[in-house]
Amino acid sequence: MDSTVLLFFEKMPQALPIYEAFTKRLLKELGPVQVKVQKSQIAFSNRYQFAFIWHPSRRFRGRKGVYMVVKYSLQGTTQGNGLTGGVPPVRFSM
Repeated sequence: MDSTVLLFFEKMPQALPIYEAFTKRLLKELGPVQVKVQKSQIAFSNRYQFAFIWHPSRRFRGRKGVYMVVKYSLQGTTQGNGLTGGVPPVRFSM
C-alpha cells in the first residue's frame, strides 16, 4: 500500500479496511487504474476520473461510526470498457 494512502487515513485509520475492500473489488472489476491521492480525496481514473473517496474525517451531521464516502462520476464512461452504470449504495458494517 502506498504511504500517501496511509497518510490520507491517518485521522481515521479504522476506515482503511473499508478502502482496501473497495479498491480490491474495483481492481477485480476494472483492472489496473490510476490512483491519485490528494489532501481531501482519493481519485480513481482510467481514461477519465470516475470514482472519488472523500476524506473520512469529514463528518456529516448525526453520522456515527466508521465510514468513507464514495462519489461516482459517469461522465465519459458510457463508451468503452469503463463503468457503464450506477449501483445502489452499499453499506459496509464492521
